[in-house]
Amino acid sequence: VFGPGQPGLASAMESIVAAASQLMVVPDAGIGIIDVRDLARLVVASLEPGRGPRRYLAGGQFLTWGEWAELLGDVLGRPIRQVRVPTAAIRATGGALDALRRVVNFDYPLTYEAAVEMTGMPPNDDSVTLRDLDVSYRPLRTTLEDSARWLGERRHLAPRLAPALTSRQEDPSTDGEPGWDEAVDVLVVGFGAAGAATAIEAAEGGAHTLVLDRFGEGGASARCAGI
Repeated sequence: VFGPGQPGLASAMESIVAAASQLMVVPDAGIGIIDVRDLARLVVASLEPGRGPRRYLAGGQFLTWGEWAELLGDVLGRPIRQVRVPTAAIRATGGALDALRRVVNFDYPLTYEAAVEMTGMPPNDDSVTLRDLDVSYRPLRTTLEDSARWLGERRHLAPRLAPALTSRQEDPSTDGEPGWDEAVDVLVVGFGAAGAATAIEAAEGGAHTLVLDRFGEGGASARCAGI
């Protein structure tokens, strides 16, 4: 599960930081990626009353680890340093690092448990789940980009490790076009009663929503009726 807003870094988000800052071990396997916002939409949709007990799989969108590293490098604006290692060797290395941690204190994300997870995840067909719950997955690039940007904002990811995101946030464009540092699904201009209702409805529907208001004290309703 990837995505912004984690109260504590889970292994998936830690993998972005590790891949960007250290040499990444790439096995002959892959990973099923699901955006936390899409997962939340699936959970909410599954709670529709009156349909009886059901069981759904949500394995996400599958990439090989090599494809994941290439996409992440493209998002960050710098290639991910990687080395290809056979599955058996990765699991053995994870076990050896676990043993070494008992006597030496060091920070490297590969453990035997992580190695098993990295090398044992199968692709999953989520088509029935998505169709039945009327949910679609957002593009993987969007998920990794939002995840990396959030990591940078929380200082888990150094700006030098994500030059593409850093330049997009800090450097205005040179061709007269405005520079942008945030992308949203719904932009509400004016936080009066109508704007507030629109923003709440959009957010409850799962949209990444931003409200802009130059006053901050309500709109027409406040001026006309004191609401």
